[in-house]
Parts: sequence; structure tokens; C-alpha cells
Amino acid sequence: MSQRLSIQLTGADSGQARQLAEEIEKVEGVEFAGTLAARGVDPASIGVWLQLATAALAAAGAAVPVVEKVLGLIRKKGVTGVVTFPDGTSLTLDNISPADLRMLMEAKGAKGGQ
Repeated sequence: MSQRLSIQLTGADSGQARQLAEEIEKVEGVEFAGTLAARGVDPASIGVWLQLATAALAAAGAAVPVVEKVLGLIRKKGVTGVVTFPDGTSLTLDNISPADLRMLMEAKGAKGGQ
């Protein structure tokens, strides 16, 4: 499974998204991060993407705490949004607990090396 996630942010401007992408890229286990450009119908919608580092995924379950840290950073900023996984599954950040996120990612095979 590819380990690139996208997160559409609500309540953030492009400057906040850039700052958030920079902070996300510093999280151990994240290889790259960047911003998603505003798109057509909803130019106010902005987002970030992140690529999990392959080395960080070598140990079983390594992707789960990395994604938990990233979502924690977003929540600390007071921003909400929707995270989209590589298979197209989406969920809102304000409706998922860390335990539910862990269960979902483990069910999707995000245990590293898969």
C-alpha cells in the first residue's frame, strides 16, 4: 500500500497550510510533506499531503503512531478537516479517536512493509 495521505483542511489559510506542512515534515517517520493547491469549485479549500518514510515502516505498526502524531499537530492548531488514505477512504478529523484511527489503519494493513 502506498503511504501517501492527503488532508483537506477546514479553517486554515494557505500560510497556515504551508506552516503545517513544514511542521509535519519534521515528524519522525514522515519523508516529505507539502501543500495541496486550492481547487476549482471551492478555492477556500486547502490541504496538505504527506509521504511516510519507507524506513519508518520497516517495523510492524510504525505507520500508526506517525499518522497519530500528524493528526495531533493538526488538531493542536485548531484546524479540522478530512484525511484521505491511499485507497480513497476518507474520515473527518474531529470524529475519530486515536484508538479508532489505530484500528482503521491496522485493518488497512498499515503495519509497515505491506
